[in-house]
Amino acid sequence: MNINIKRIAAFTSLAGLAVVMGFGSTTPSAAQVPGVAAPAGRERHEKMLEPHQKIVRSIKVLNRLDHMLTTKVDHDFQGHRVMAVKDIEQAIYQLKLALKADHK
Repeated sequence: MNINIKRIAAFTSLAGLAVVMGFGSTTPSAAQVPGVAAPAGRERHEKMLEPHQKIVRSIKVLNRLDHMLTTKVDHDFQGHRVMAVKDIEQAIYQLKLALKADHK
């Protein structure tokens, strides 16, 4: 299966946009459901976690992209695919460090 570089770039752009825009979150919080009160302190806790959820979703998107590039793309694109995979893995590593740093 040959996937061209334009499709990879388009997927990456769309995935990044989806993360930034907050798509992919299907479970509403109690604060988002009309008539349902959030438990005491929970709303504040959810607001604190919101930026972290975007990081977690970004990690998931990058993991899927990494998997696609390493298993489904046959062409090497003169070494650029391998470099992209290394950059993706480095981005995942940095995002995981960011999550750990905030929990200290």
